Amino acid sequence: MATLVYNSLGFYKIPITKTLLSSLMLSCGALHVPIVANYRHLMVCSVNDILFRHQLWRLMVSKMVFADMKDMVCGCLLLYYLRVFERRFGSNKYSSYLLACFTISSLLEVSLVWALNALNVTDIEYLTPGPFNIIFALFVNYYFDVPALHSTPFLGIPINAKSLTYLLGLQAMISTNSSIVCAVSGLVTGFICRWNVFHVCDIIKVPKCVASVVSKVLGGLLCSGPPAESPIQMGATFEIQRQQQIELAEQQMLFSRFAEMNPRNDSNVFPNRRQNDLSAQSSSASANSEASGSTNAEHVTTLVEMGFSRQNVVRALQRSNNDMNLATNILLSES
Repeated sequence: MATLVYNSLGFYKIPITKTLLSSLMLSCGALHVPIVANYRHLMVCSVNDILFRHQLWRLMVSKMVFADMKDMVCGCLLLYYLRVFERRFGSNKYSSYLLACFTISSLLEVSLVWALNALNVTDIEYLTPGPFNIIFALFVNYYFDVPALHSTPFLGIPINAKSLTYLLGLQAMISTNSSIVCAVSGLVTGFICRWNVFHVCDIIKVPKCVASVVSKVLGGLLCSGPPAESPIQMGATFEIQRQQQIELAEQQMLFSRFAEMNPRNDSNVFPNRRQNDLSAQSSSASANSEASGSTNAEHVTTLVEMGFSRQNVVRALQRSNNDMNLATNILLSES
């Protein structure tokens, strides 16, 4: 008998990522329209445009437009894979984090390109278009915060669910000399923002008044509702079944967390307007996710060593019935 579960979370509670993906795809498609293609030269930026002509707007425009379809597909896939951080941070904090990453990585990228050109190490004419500097900055958090739940050795190399993301990032990195500089700048920025060096994330952030205005004006348009329930048969393979369980646990914890949030908490730029429905769904999801029994001491030790608090680890293992994979996913959803 089929059990009523939710489909993949999709764009639920990630309005910033949804906005970025939509604008990037539309702008890249528009550049291939003959009339708009005549203005393509305005969508690229060189170091001379910034340092000598003081055209900072070129930098901002070039970082919001992909030059070709290949980069657009690769970049959008990476942004979609990294969307988990918007759910963890909340839209307000996530938008501020992206702003800090963009500002610092852009400064580093311009400085590196100017220095390399001055030393005749390379001759980079234009900066890498598209928000790859932000994407590579998020890779630092992706490496440290998202564990590889399952790996399979292939020719002596461990392959896991994160491998595809890394391969896409590597492909984007080694395309050109400018993309290598962009990747290095983004990775350095990722370390700076992750550990909030010199309190840069406290200084560079989206003002609350701006977040409030954007939420009121565009919140209803950009917010996506929770995924609809639908009867889904159990997957035919173990991997599919495991993925179904992880997705179910993720949204169960998401609904539970939503119900426990303080009504005054403004961690999201675009608060969802279906709080009553979500509260009812979270109660049902939490009831289904509770499991009895003692926790496995070895699992507790392993998860605590990963940086989670012992209290949260014990509760997650009890909810997942000592399933290590589901408990890890629950802890990531709560953090």
